Amino acid sequence: MPSAVDGAPIPGLFNTGVGEDGKLLPASGAVDPHYTITVSPDEEFTGPDAVTLNPGFPVGPWLGEGPDSKWIVANPASGNSAEGDYTFRTSFDLTGFDSTKATITGLWSVDNSGIDILLNGESLGITNTGGFTSWTDFTIDSGFVDGENVLEFVVNNAPATPNPAGLRVELRGTVEVAGEAPSILKQPESKNIFQGEPATFTVDADGTPPLSYQWFKGDDAMDGETSSELVIDSVTLKDAAEYSVIVTNGEGSTPSDKARLAVVQALAGLFNTGIDDDGQPIENFEVDPHYVLVINPNEESTDSIVADTDIWPIVAGPWLLPSDTSKWISPTPDTNGGPGDYHYRFTFDLTGFDPATAFVAGNWSSDNAATNILINGVATGKGNGGNFGAYVEFLITDGFVEGENTLEFIVNNGGGPTGLRIDDFRGGAVAVSVPTQVVAHPRSATVFDGDDVQLSVVATGIPPITYQWRFGGEAIEGANDDTLTLSAISLDQTGDYDVVITGGQGDATSNAATLTVLSRVPGLFNTGVDDDRQPLEDFEIDPHWELVVNSDSESPDAIVLNHSAWPIIAGPWVRVSETSKWIGVREDANGVPGEYTYRTTFDLTGFDLATVTIRGQWAVDDAGTDITLNGEFLGQANGTGFGNYGSFEILEGFVDGANTLEFTVVNGGDADNPTGLRLENIAAGGTRVDVAPFMIGEANRDASGLTFHWNSRIGTTYSIDFSTDLRDWQELVDGIVATSSSTSHTDTDPTRLALGSLYYRVRAN
Repeated sequence: MPSAVDGAPIPGLFNTGVGEDGKLLPASGAVDPHYTITVSPDEEFTGPDAVTLNPGFPVGPWLGEGPDSKWIVANPASGNSAEGDYTFRTSFDLTGFDSTKATITGLWSVDNSGIDILLNGESLGITNTGGFTSWTDFTIDSGFVDGENVLEFVVNNAPATPNPAGLRVELRGTVEVAGEAPSILKQPESKNIFQGEPATFTVDADGTPPLSYQWFKGDDAMDGETSSELVIDSVTLKDAAEYSVIVTNGEGSTPSDKARLAVVQALAGLFNTGIDDDGQPIENFEVDPHYVLVINPNEESTDSIVADTDIWPIVAGPWLLPSDTSKWISPTPDTNGGPGDYHYRFTFDLTGFDPATAFVAGNWSSDNAATNILINGVATGKGNGGNFGAYVEFLITDGFVEGENTLEFIVNNGGGPTGLRIDDFRGGAVAVSVPTQVVAHPRSATVFDGDDVQLSVVATGIPPITYQWRFGGEAIEGANDDTLTLSAISLDQTGDYDVVITGGQGDATSNAATLTVLSRVPGLFNTGVDDDRQPLEDFEIDPHWELVVNSDSESPDAIVLNHSAWPIIAGPWVRVSETSKWIGVREDANGVPGEYTYRTTFDLTGFDLATVTIRGQWAVDDAGTDITLNGEFLGQANGTGFGNYGSFEILEGFVDGANTLEFTVVNGGDADNPTGLRLENIAAGGTRVDVAPFMIGEANRDASGLTFHWNSRIGTTYSIDFSTDLRDWQELVDGIVATSSSTSHTDTDPTRLALGSLYYRVRAN
């Protein structure tokens, strides 16, 4: 029998085939006082009496009678009944109990099958295909009501002639008495949470519903926090406190224990190996400023040198390849060193933090085995087996002190290459007193006009922390977050941006990030799009790309491939998008083995060639061997293949006027097979030298109205505003697209033109 939950027994709940005293009824047609038959397809035995069986068949093979229940049937003579569905009903009363806390667990056996169990007329979806030789258990934990409840068992008797049909049930039910005061089943738990991360406190309470909740921060009730869960979306230092909740119902109130939230701040000054103060990779052969060789068996030098990433054992060797976040360091540029233990020391500062709450973690790799990590000279016992082709994670949670702390990574060398690599180096602690300081400065960037640009800063300090971004030293209105977003940036936004951070212990100013905004070069298109940059239909000829080398045929046509078939659909190639499509030499994407060169042409007339940049991504099948600019190979191959994009950037080699850009794709194999090219996010920009200053020039008025002209850039959209006092402006017209270097507008509104004074301004969108 399945166990029931704790609680009082449900009164009036009986097994089949027992009397009011719970003892077994006699054989031979005794009427069950607790169960009735409410539906019977047998015209002779229509109910409502449910009776016990005569001795003998079908008990054996049916479960033997007793000791706690008996079979009930419509016909006591062997249970023989007509085919169809029979419904057996029992009832029980939950008056005075909490019906939401009722549970029934049970066993049932049937001949032939149990179609369903219903509670208060609602199907529970419980079936029984186990038959009459064994028990099938079930649980009911919802659907109960105050007062009388009705439980029904629907049993099917199989066709085609009268045959035994019956039901056997054993029940156990529990329920809680109504009027139960709240009790706390699970208390909210204390936790340490990083600044900026979410924190969630929960309480699990019991008691007569409805239950209401009120969360407290310290002794103060929190407005609107009235559920069983308290969520703080982004933790700040001011959220560090004790939290509790009071649970209330009609019977009383119960307070929870207090849970403490400790706010952990990320530790500044933790650097991976081979990274400078700005988090950028250090050049090969330079000295890592953050790691000092305090024990160096190779020589007396304390320098940790960024290893040569162009030679073995990094290139064509077993060591982890360099990345944008870390590089190998070694006592020598070529990584070779004498035998012995090398101690790489890293120093960081916990001033202003509680050292008992500090931790540091990361991934490290070494050649050969790394025998230990020391925290302030004390061994942690954390080693590294010298698997230089993969990382091993480390975590240190104790041994820290106030102020300066040291970590020493001990690497043993048996001779030959030796080195250390640390990545994802991070840590945190609860602040005691934190000066306002910049952890990560905004980074300079070169972008194209119309791009969306984000500059971000990471700072620490005592809250509240506020931010004020500046452009050229002047405050930017409304720019008061740690991230500055510039949407559809324009040429006049080129310049220096910094941010002033104010905290509880003073101000800090970030380094300036220089944004260089370049004018977009017209005439460069992704593959598979029209002049409006909308996707072409499959099988159309791409008007912007031509095949100047075609091993498959003499045709120069670059064809938009069938994007409804393999290898694009259900194949390995990069899927179609709204901004580019695959092009190739045949509609079915196949081509003979050999070389294919795709060319596009663009014009740099009016641009300063020294400032021009082209960026983009390309995918190829099989291999992209090179990119050619104006007939010169750039040495930018694509080994990423057809399932992913490879990035490219071109900074030189441009000429005045028309330029040609070519992508060479080689198709391998011994027979026809898929080949193609896909270009995404291709764009070029540079500084224009032929654009007049943006200003309103000639203006005149005649009988038709007031006409004025301004210097414009072809393709740029402009809006016009007007004002009568140079303070309040209203939009007059927008969406004017320039088609030449000078654009005009005529205002013909007689009411406006009759005003005593009228001013116009033009905005480039």
